Amino acid sequence: MVTSFRLIIIFFILGFISIFSIRNLNFQLNQNSAESSLEISFSTFKTTPEETEQYVTSKIENALSRIDNIKTISSFSTEDNGSIKVSFNTSSNLFQKRFDILLNLRQVFENLPQGTTFPIISQIGQGSEKKPLISYSISGISNSEINSIKTIFEKIFRNNDIPATLEVTGGSRKIINIEYDKNRMFSKKIAISDVISSLQGLTNENYLGNVADRSMNYFVRLAQQSVGIPALEEVVLNNSPLVKLRDIATISETYEKNDFSYRINGKNTALIHIYDNQSENVLTTYSKISKVLEKIKKELPEGSELRLEQDNSKHLRKLVKIAVLNGGITLLLIAFVLLLFQNWKYLLIVISTIIINFCLLVLIYSLFKIPIDLITINSISFILSFLCFNLLIALGQFDKIGKRRIQQSQVIIFLIATSLYVALDFLDYQDLQQLQSILKFSLIVIAVGTITNFLFATSLHNLLTNNSNSQKSIKNLTIFTNVKIIKYRYIILFLSLFFTGIPLFMIPTKIEGNNTYNKIFGTPFLQDKIIPASSLAIGGMWRLFHENIYVNTDFEDSQETSLNIYAELPIGATAEQMKSSLEYLEKFLSGTEYIDLYVSQVFSGQRGTIKIKFLNDIPIHYPEKLRQQLIYASQNLDGVGWTFFGIGKGFSNKMTKEHPSFQLKISGYNFARLKEIGEFVKTEISKNDRVNSATLASDNQFISDNNHEYKMSVNDRKLAQLELDDKNIKSELILNNSEIMDKKMSISISNENIPIKITAKNQGNLTINEFLTHPIRLEDRYIKPNSLTTFLKADRVESIVRENRRYIQTLNLKYVGSLETGYNYLLEETNRINKELPEGYIIDVLSDYESSKPPTTKLLIFLSATSFIFILLTIRLNSFKKASLAFLMVYISLSAIFATFYIGDLKFDEGGQASFIFTILIGFCYLLYFWEDLSVVVKTKGSRLYLRQNIKLISLSLLIGSVGNLTYLITQYNDPFWPAFSIGVLASSIAIVVITTFVIPLFSINKGSLNH
Repeated sequence: MVTSFRLIIIFFILGFISIFSIRNLNFQLNQNSAESSLEISFSTFKTTPEETEQYVTSKIENALSRIDNIKTISSFSTEDNGSIKVSFNTSSNLFQKRFDILLNLRQVFENLPQGTTFPIISQIGQGSEKKPLISYSISGISNSEINSIKTIFEKIFRNNDIPATLEVTGGSRKIINIEYDKNRMFSKKIAISDVISSLQGLTNENYLGNVADRSMNYFVRLAQQSVGIPALEEVVLNNSPLVKLRDIATISETYEKNDFSYRINGKNTALIHIYDNQSENVLTTYSKISKVLEKIKKELPEGSELRLEQDNSKHLRKLVKIAVLNGGITLLLIAFVLLLFQNWKYLLIVISTIIINFCLLVLIYSLFKIPIDLITINSISFILSFLCFNLLIALGQFDKIGKRRIQQSQVIIFLIATSLYVALDFLDYQDLQQLQSILKFSLIVIAVGTITNFLFATSLHNLLTNNSNSQKSIKNLTIFTNVKIIKYRYIILFLSLFFTGIPLFMIPTKIEGNNTYNKIFGTPFLQDKIIPASSLAIGGMWRLFHENIYVNTDFEDSQETSLNIYAELPIGATAEQMKSSLEYLEKFLSGTEYIDLYVSQVFSGQRGTIKIKFLNDIPIHYPEKLRQQLIYASQNLDGVGWTFFGIGKGFSNKMTKEHPSFQLKISGYNFARLKEIGEFVKTEISKNDRVNSATLASDNQFISDNNHEYKMSVNDRKLAQLELDDKNIKSELILNNSEIMDKKMSISISNENIPIKITAKNQGNLTINEFLTHPIRLEDRYIKPNSLTTFLKADRVESIVRENRRYIQTLNLKYVGSLETGYNYLLEETNRINKELPEGYIIDVLSDYESSKPPTTKLLIFLSATSFIFILLTIRLNSFKKASLAFLMVYISLSAIFATFYIGDLKFDEGGQASFIFTILIGFCYLLYFWEDLSVVVKTKGSRLYLRQNIKLISLSLLIGSVGNLTYLITQYNDPFWPAFSIGVLASSIAIVVITTFVIPLFSINKGSLNH
């Protein structure tokens, strides 16, 4: 048998090894998703979305299918370009996957249409997407001044030794315009495809091929070149005879006309993004930048205004603050331990065990390459408190209930946490990623804590106390209660349960495939009369919380009070029209008070936004008042669709009075058939009068007007007689009879990426009749297109989306009613419609607030987890009755969360849901350790019953368990997750202590002891 001393030595050796594992920890502190994905992007030469998808995207997807460990492949094909996103298992080596993709791309590239660029592979997720350290806005400047902003920043940064890279956005971009002369091209026998191919040779993405060396393949890429206009003029298009680009085109620098606009307080605005180059500490770079801001402001054009727009170093500075607070909390916990035990030996046991716990965590996280994200770092202070809480109660009860009972309780707490995590994982809620992350971290911590408490803490306890009860006796305080209360204890239990509520309103209306259940619970009388009346009568705080807080809680971050305005115009509207619409509301806002700033953005002729940021000291009623005034003012603009959405102070917890929006995803393998099915689904769903604004995404994709697409069919018989190829006809029609609009290529000029736009000189727009009768040159003859082809007008597709080889259509709609009612209606309708659809087509309800699992599966998972926990309690407490009471007590403690959020009208969010989970863990932790200790009757005297209670241990353990939440209330008040989590845990913990101290004794007392 291993002695206590040897076990302690083994743990200290593991702790020492963990020090060298710290450098191998996998930190993912980027606030984005940690998804392992690669994006493949490419451009094509004058292709429609259908052609891009058919001739390029599909071929690349087929080549990618040979790569293993792929989770999903999604693609987006549009005119002249496309992209494919490939998601892998998190354990995949992305460097190897990138190489595998390159190898497959080289094989398929030869079969892609001429003019297709070699695909560019970029990594997304896992912090690979480089974000600016800081972004500033400079408002009140002209487009011509925007281009000088970067020079000002670069000069000051260079003079102050600030290692950073700068990028300026906004205004009009500088472009190189190549205007070719069609007649000169014909005379020199040069096609536009020759120009494209020659320019591609100048890009930094020109892959020449691969070289094999010792069974290893290496791809060769041309080095990046700095190319100016003189060099472009010298580009050789043909060697015999010699033709250069200057011979057939005029090359000049100009500014691109930009539909996008960005304004702050009605003034033209540019954004400057500052990237750190990782040569020094991020916080040091931030400090240097802060010191030179005044110098920069003096150099900026007169009348301009500099504002901080985005600070991605903020969360790093917050981590430093959290680390300092964690140190303070650790000292506070040490003081509590001394106050609790008044024994330095027990203090040494606690501190040593906590240190060994964290050392083992480092070892496990580094060994298994488990990612450490921001939520894990932020939750350390709570986990530290939870470790102390669990360990201190165990030590406090060690000499009373024995080592075996303590170890049983430790294992059961770990199994309860495991069952909750597994249940949550199976339910697959898409919006609970933070909860899953903190629960996974807690599960690992509890597992490690169970092992260390089993072996290390017990061994150290035996060694320091010499296996005797040398602990200073913790004085038990005596409380008394009235004997008559015991007679009414079940009435008290019933009233507490009634106050908490019984959630009959959550019973599914029906379960697919279960006729017995549907006959009993699915009847109209039961659903329309009995359940609503019963829920009203016995729903308690749960019903009030569910109807007023939970279903109306928005799960977005609300770091400031703001009002967002979204504007929509019909297809065909110009960016200038959208800009004018926004300017109308800007004039209204210019005279209002309590506004810090308002930011206007025009993304296209169809979409624009205004975001209003309020001052901190605004009257509570003002934001909603302004929202109503803007709604009234917007009614003067006909044809514009407005949406007003308020977040933060002054707005109701319901966040918005707009009807909830939903999305249905319709997928299938045939694109044309999918459009028909989309219209069918839209018609079926819209039969319900509560469904409003049902629109297919394809309503914006398929545009029918006089200036769009015609489909060409070639007469094969005539083509064969002339010995011509249909591909020649197609290319010549495009090249000779239509302007090449917005054909852009990225060329590196003086280390700046400047787009190239190729346009035709003196090329007018042709009508369809002129187009068909205008002769085209095919080899050595001229032929009119209408002699060989037939043109039929067709709807134009703007983009094509696929996911795992299935085409995707999206149906957007609004539902007049609650979020939950609308979601349940859509689930029932989509299940019904899916049965009528052809094989291979399916509809899914997209939702971020509900599990994707069907009601039957959710009910089964819930019952399984509940039953498993109940069995564990029965085994530990050795009583079915005690297990039932323990279960009810933890359930009743949830009423504290319901009441706190309902009365305070607080934002519940994902943090509130996390507090549910930890309420269950903390509640069972108390009951498992203290149950036997609460049933001791000291004496009875008259009507008074005296009980011995370890109030000191109970109250101090509560304080220790709650002190970790101080970090979140101090540092995370702007993040909705942590305040909701802290408030929920604190409220329920107080309820648990009250239940443990005053309620459990009523049910744990043996009636026979009252007779003594």
